[in-house]
Amino acid sequence: MTAGALPAVWVVDVDGVLVDADSSTWQHPVCAAAGITPQQLRAFFRAEWPDCVEGRRDTAQALAPWLECWGASCDAEAFIAAWHREDAELNRPLLARLAAWRVEGARLLLATNQDHRRADYLWTTLGLGTGFDGMVHSAAVGARKPGIAFWQAVADRIGPHEPEDVVVIDDNAENLAGAAPFEWRTHHFTGNAEFFARFAD
Repeated sequence: MTAGALPAVWVVDVDGVLVDADSSTWQHPVCAAAGITPQQLRAFFRAEWPDCVEGRRDTAQALAPWLECWGASCDAEAFIAAWHREDAELNRPLLARLAAWRVEGARLLLATNQDHRRADYLWTTLGLGTGFDGMVHSAAVGARKPGIAFWQAVADRIGPHEPEDVVVIDDNAENLAGAAPFEWRTHHFTGNAEFFARFAD
């Protein structure tokens, strides 16, 4: 990559980068509507989410007995639908900047820890599939960031490239450390201002 040139491939995280990462933003209203508490929901995530996010179990099937035990006012499908609708605050300025670079020839890939259901929601319903060239999500890989198996799947999707032509954007420093063996450029995302300052038009 020549000095001053933008990367050819952008590997972009979702939660905390493209979507607001504050779980309380969606958990409080969704849980209140279902008649449960965020504390109860967090117990579900601690116990069941590793299997869901690594593709070993369907989220609705995992969540259903918990909702029944709690006496929730909705079933798992309705709860998940409400969760996905609420947990969808897009970072539109960043998306616009990435879209402009894509027009100039850059490839954009999503690399995200997601179960199959939310990955599909993000790609199809929320529309990220129209602005990105592909997605690697943990449930499809069977492993999540920061594990090397996840990043190897990303490398396979990228294909042959000089490491300096690839930049990985993530709000989690541990995730970026997991990608270190591939020697890609990385950016620890802490907000748009710092990102736009580093990667100017």
